[in-house]
Amino acid sequence: MKYIFPIIFFVCVFTSCKRDTQIISSRSTPNQVQVTLDSFPLGIGHKWKYYTESHVVLNTGNSDAYFISSWEIKNDTIINGMTSAKMFRRDSSYSGTINRRNNFYANKPNGFYATATDAIGNDAVWYLRNKKQNFNEYLMQPFRYGINTIDTVLIPADTVLWLMKFPVAINDVWLSNEYGHQAHFKRKWDGYATITTGAGTFNCVKILLIFDADNNGVADANSPIVYQYFSAKGLIEEDMTQNLVSSGQTGTLTRASKLLQLNF
Repeated sequence: MKYIFPIIFFVCVFTSCKRDTQIISSRSTPNQVQVTLDSFPLGIGHKWKYYTESHVVLNTGNSDAYFISSWEIKNDTIINGMTSAKMFRRDSSYSGTINRRNNFYANKPNGFYATATDAIGNDAVWYLRNKKQNFNEYLMQPFRYGINTIDTVLIPADTVLWLMKFPVAINDVWLSNEYGHQAHFKRKWDGYATITTGAGTFNCVKILLIFDADNNGVADANSPIVYQYFSAKGLIEEDMTQNLVSSGQTGTLTRASKLLQLNF
């Protein structure tokens, strides 16, 4: 039950959101091209556009969801003493739901961080909820803790989120602070890959994201397994899989987000 509730929410929102379109899946190719990253491209005016498909297969029925996400760096600001870039994000599902918010990110010598987020308007509940962050919300995920109000900039209660660790070192593992320290949510530089999307072909570094409460280096049972692929142009692809088990329901969730366009 620990992991399926957010998925049920996701299914309820998008059950009617089916569309005849090409199913996308991970088409990454392992390579030996070493990619060196020391920052995320937070230049003012930088824009990204992503397409996402999500497919839930349950013994009680299936559900598909599709949406477009647009990101744009608007300006720089100071968040809790840290120079941060303000990224405006707009997520629109094919069923007509549109959500907007601003996320704040910062590059430091030892990594790339998410420093704060806000919610704009009453509809901003898909990616940023007033209570707890949903497990289906992984694409450059903002915060779960420290969220008490909406329509204001929100600072996490404990610390910023450590999304990438610099310098890149394959097999390096770190706690990213998502869901609080007690959740043992970990990220790992997991190798290199070549990714082809509608925006082109990119040499990337792959990050594995897992819950690992017992610190054995293996994802906890029924927890999501997420891969993110970063290049010098930013996040290129994100893939998630999860086994779903709860209250007589069993099945799987697969989700893929790919970069469609960028302007730099």
